[in-house]
Amino acid sequence: MYFRMALNPSSALFPLIYLFGAWAVNYLFGFMSLEYPKQSSLARDAGSAVVLPLLTALLWWGKLVSTSFAVKALSYVASHRRSRNITKLAKTFEHIIYTNLKKFRLIIFVCACLIAFSYLYWEGVFAPIENQEQQSQYRYVLLLQALPFWFCIINFFVSLVVVFQISKIYITKYLRVRLFEIEELSPLCNVVVVYFLISFLAVTTYTINGIFFVLPDVDIYILFFSCSVLAFFLFSPIFLVQKVLKNRKEIMLERINNSLNEQMLMNTNGNSYRRLVDDETRLQFISDLLIVRKEVNQAPLWPMSVPFTVKIILILMLPILSWMGAGVVSQSLKVLLA
Repeated sequence: MYFRMALNPSSALFPLIYLFGAWAVNYLFGFMSLEYPKQSSLARDAGSAVVLPLLTALLWWGKLVSTSFAVKALSYVASHRRSRNITKLAKTFEHIIYTNLKKFRLIIFVCACLIAFSYLYWEGVFAPIENQEQQSQYRYVLLLQALPFWFCIINFFVSLVVVFQISKIYITKYLRVRLFEIEELSPLCNVVVVYFLISFLAVTTYTINGIFFVLPDVDIYILFFSCSVLAFFLFSPIFLVQKVLKNRKEIMLERINNSLNEQMLMNTNGNSYRRLVDDETRLQFISDLLIVRKEVNQAPLWPMSVPFTVKIILILMLPILSWMGAGVVSQSLKVLLA
């Protein structure tokens, strides 16, 4: 129940409207074609006409979905062992997340403009096209689509940072899950899976460009760097939970050991038994402490399960499979169009 999407249907529909609207515009202006040489700028424009709207819509929708999952997961974890209503907690976390995101909108827009212009200039997109076609005069329509693309990338990344920072604050200060209830932290793992899936779906989607043109080295370096950073960053909540639980486990073991030492070194008096084995009350108490210490030592510290690990491995394989698939499709189209 905690991971159901609570998306506003109208909000979730906007990325789909943008996707088909941008595709329709690009098709009408003649950007979509497989007839251009793969080394030409026109081929690059053809790939961008297909991939840019798709990636923009995916990241836009992914930001909505991932934020919704994060709100549900945080409210579920916060409501555990508390009397507060999970619906009220969800509204509280949603308000906190979106309030923080609103603060960065202007900065995100400025950064998107700078990055989009710098990237296009670096790739020589503003250079004259070799074959001047009639539709080349409308090329600015395609170039403008880089702005919402980079805006959605930065917005998705900022939402990820905001969600993880809020999770870090809550886990560090307010987490009340016991060691024996580690499975109650599984919603946080589901949030990591959602962010992993959306991020690597974006990387996988970008490889569709390989059907239209040869991917430049700078794109490959950016993708590799982004995947490496995301793979490390997305696991940070799991590492944080493990660190918090490890500290609490050490504190609990220290208290148990102190209690054991007090019982073993307890001074005998006239009313006490001379031997410990003769004092059934103390003996039972010490036995219970030893059992609890053994259970605490064996308690898991990682909120990860086998299904979670399998999901992450499969998601990590998506970019590799997509690159192989794009190469096969590209060669097949080359043979068919020859």
